[in-house]
Amino acid sequence: MDEFAQCTSLETINIPDTVTNIGPEAFKGTVWLKNRQKENPIVTVNGILVDGTTCSGDVVIPDTVKSIAGCAFIDCDDIKTVIIPSSVESIDYKAFQFCRNLDSVTIMNPDCKINGDETVIYNGNGYKGVIIGYNGSTAEEYANKYNYKFESLGDYSATAAPTSSTTTTSTTTNTTTTKTAATTTVPTLTVTKEGDANCDNSVDMSDVVLIMQALANPNKYGINGTDTKHITEQGWINSDVDKSANGITANDALRIQEFLLGKIKQLTMNK
Repeated sequence: MDEFAQCTSLETINIPDTVTNIGPEAFKGTVWLKNRQKENPIVTVNGILVDGTTCSGDVVIPDTVKSIAGCAFIDCDDIKTVIIPSSVESIDYKAFQFCRNLDSVTIMNPDCKINGDETVIYNGNGYKGVIIGYNGSTAEEYANKYNYKFESLGDYSATAAPTSSTTTTSTTTNTTTTKTAATTTVPTLTVTKEGDANCDNSVDMSDVVLIMQALANPNKYGINGTDTKHITEQGWINSDVDKSANGITANDALRIQEFLLGKIKQLTMNK
């Protein structure tokens, strides 16, 4: 489905739920797309991310997205980092082509299909940044195939992932929020800097990555992990910015991401 590109007068469109595939730049040049971009720079249709070309800085793709359409971020020089959640099952041709300042792409789904050649993630004349993913993942396979730098999140373990821990659910009108409680016990410490998981006295995407590593592979990156860069007791305390659940969850990482993107003004959320 890519019939609407350059239909400059197109303002409204009804897309049925049965549509599961949308071609590259399907809505380019339409009034409809411009209006949607004003609402949210990440434009989605039926779980397909069709356009992100007005995004900037650190981009966190929401977990409602199941696939990234071809050319979704093409020629977007304003993005620096992208985190793609485990909900995303496929990334299509040239999705991040000519993103000249993109220096980090994290792919959380170890089985995410990356459809295309070296231009799926591409600065122009190759990709100079880093691809982050799990050992043995399609992300690692893609990076190795095109000699791109790869940084490991460790071994993926479904039983070690946050979704396998004890879960508590709170319900409000029309909204259900699932929280995954971590079970690690730490001594009494005080927060030195909210969100500073790696204790480097700053809050950035490296803190988000460390939290996800610690949750997904606690034996390596948890408080007592074997990796030299595992999260510390102090880092664990600093990471707990979402007080609505006990312990550290993926929502803490998400909240730090949203804070870095300017989507929320206050990093800590109280109970």
